[in-house]
Amino acid sequence: MKKTLAFLLASSLLLAGCSEGEGREKIAPLRGRLYDASLSLEENLENIDYRGLTSLVEGEEDFALLIYDEDSTCACWHLSFRSTVESYLKERNLLLYGIQMDEFTSAVPDYYGLSVGSDASIALFAEGSLLYQETSETGMDWSEEVDIFTDWMDERIDYSAILEVSKSQLDALFKQNDPFLVMFARSGCSDCSYVEEAVLRENALARKEGFYYLDCDEKGIRYDEEGNLNLDLWESFKDRYGLSAALNSRLGYGEGYVPTWIYYNPSLASSFEPVGMIGDMCVYFNDGVAEVDGTLEIVHSFYSQERISNMTWLLDPDFASHDELYELASSIVGMELSEEDVISSNGAYYLRSSKAASYHNTLLEGFLEYYLS
Repeated sequence: MKKTLAFLLASSLLLAGCSEGEGREKIAPLRGRLYDASLSLEENLENIDYRGLTSLVEGEEDFALLIYDEDSTCACWHLSFRSTVESYLKERNLLLYGIQMDEFTSAVPDYYGLSVGSDASIALFAEGSLLYQETSETGMDWSEEVDIFTDWMDERIDYSAILEVSKSQLDALFKQNDPFLVMFARSGCSDCSYVEEAVLRENALARKEGFYYLDCDEKGIRYDEEGNLNLDLWESFKDRYGLSAALNSRLGYGEGYVPTWIYYNPSLASSFEPVGMIGDMCVYFNDGVAEVDGTLEIVHSFYSQERISNMTWLLDPDFASHDELYELASSIVGMELSEEDVISSNGAYYLRSSKAASYHNTLLEGFLEYYLS
């Protein structure tokens, strides 16, 4: 099971057993996912099995779980509660985990406090522990009235300003007129995990305005339809969406890297090709180190003078942090390093995350401030 956007699962201590409306702290914030109206409710869920549930619990995650029977003939599910959950997700864009009732058998070692019967239910976990569970018994306003269900959820959880999207949803965004910001990342990327924890937990989630998040470790991006890694497909994707310099000579960085943020403005282009809509970019980490005349230096970075000269967010004189950020970005290439700043392996040098973060964190925070404030 994928474990992405760990920074979106920041947990808080909640008091189980408190009376309604008293002493309750919210689980905040739970992960977001843009609802796809072209898919069924079941397809919009993050469906997991018992092993997946165990992983979430043992990982002490915060999450919302729908326990249901996809094949149920119960009228309370098909005629009321299913529609309620669907309408709620369309409005709130929450990533809701789904698990089938038949995953809970006498053979599993632990129900983790869950009550599993014949009625579908919603369970909310904080730090891997069950805090709330409500079932969809026939006739309950909670399961039949969207406003009542939404209020119940809103009282117990907060929502992320960052929404996961699929490739097809991303492509649809290019066909409308509003500008938008996308984070390209990979669930298996250590740099992506680092920035999620080091920057985004405190930065983006404090804002009402957020951005879209695309996990590139998916079929049609880095993997073919059979689930095999396809580097040609990955290269083509990075070229088309402007991560690389192949079609994006203004801001593209080398072969393209993640994590990368791209600000797209569909009004900039007359076609639906993403690379023609790029207004601005930010790439986190991925600096190169080499020995120059006996001194270790950063020899290449996204922040080259050529690219800096095309970055609106670094050149706008009305941006309060303009001078500081411009000076910092301009100092990266040629920056001298100590032995403690790098890791040496087989004659090559790699910049330590802690050193790269000392300036990349500030620059990313500035980029997000510019486009999300």
